[in-house]
Amino acid sequence: QIIDSYQRKMSPVSEVSKPGMSKFVTVPNVQELSREQLETVPEEYVRSVEDRPTVKSPTPDNSIPVIDMKNLLDNNHVEEEMLKLHMACEEWGFFQLINHGVPHQLIEGIKGLSHEFFKLPLEEKQKYALQPNGVQGYGQQYAVGGHKLDWGDMLFISAMPVSQRDMNYWPTKPENFREMADAYSLEIKKVATRLLTLIAQNLNLKPHYFNENFGEDITLSLRMNYYPPCPQPELVLGLHPHSDAGGITLLVQDYDTEGLNIKKEDSWISVKPIPNAFIVNIGDIVEIMSNGKYKSVMHRVITNAERERLSIAAFYSPSYSAEIGPAQELVDQSQHPPLYKTISHAQFLRHLLVDKLREKSVLDFVKLDSTST
Repeated sequence: QIIDSYQRKMSPVSEVSKPGMSKFVTVPNVQELSREQLETVPEEYVRSVEDRPTVKSPTPDNSIPVIDMKNLLDNNHVEEEMLKLHMACEEWGFFQLINHGVPHQLIEGIKGLSHEFFKLPLEEKQKYALQPNGVQGYGQQYAVGGHKLDWGDMLFISAMPVSQRDMNYWPTKPENFREMADAYSLEIKKVATRLLTLIAQNLNLKPHYFNENFGEDITLSLRMNYYPPCPQPELVLGLHPHSDAGGITLLVQDYDTEGLNIKKEDSWISVKPIPNAFIVNIGDIVEIMSNGKYKSVMHRVITNAERERLSIAAFYSPSYSAEIGPAQELVDQSQHPPLYKTISHAQFLRHLLVDKLREKSVLDFVKLDSTST
């Protein structure tokens, strides 16, 4: 009854269907729902027993690696740090990056303005509402009918290529948000380009292999995630388990509230964020281009009862016209056959949009059957 009255008050749940796609439903605004001071969460958010949060606390033995960009650029430390980076990409698919060169004031600035955006009245935020036929905007991603909902809201904007920005989804409030997001995107591109150069070297590829094959008009999107306090965090997820479909992801978050979990050896491990560090993870596209050498790892978000949590994910990916497939230098038919087929990034994205519940499904789509290699 609570959620029914809320939907009538805010925006009714409606089904959306497209040719060849599952039916999707619009979902309530979780931030407004959390203000109802509920004692129990609506059934639409309650996960099955096997999907409910269980997590290992980070210890020195199970914490994701920390990579120091300063050491990667220092001739006296580069060899050791490159080995650490290789291990992080191969065994974890995740690492925290320190001394990356992005000004602390810029990171805190984009986080602060994102917090301010989510504090705006709902009527103001709804000016940038996510539409059924798009991926940009404010709200929550459309859910497949019958599946559980995530306890979180988002603002998703496309930042690059600049020529294809849709400024209708770039908030004008709070003041300076657009300028800050633009400056932040430029810094993200610098760090991502540098990281991909180092990753290519670790794979014994040409240093600029990824940057050249990603194309000139790389795509960069920002997703601001807001997870309100939840009255029953043990029953819900802030974001369902998934892998990132892009090239690499760089994430910043509130440092005083844990929430990100990564899956390693069938266990969920909590990530304890380091102040001013980026949490970096390998995406599906780099897994494909590395022919499975580096892994795109499943991760999720859990909530808590006392604190809100904000994170900002930057997704760095190839241009839409780029071809995605295993690097030929990493393939030989005898010992290292290609594990994935080569397709266009546009085709890859089309499949991604068709299958919203992509628990590795996009990788499954491009995987080659062992009998065909």
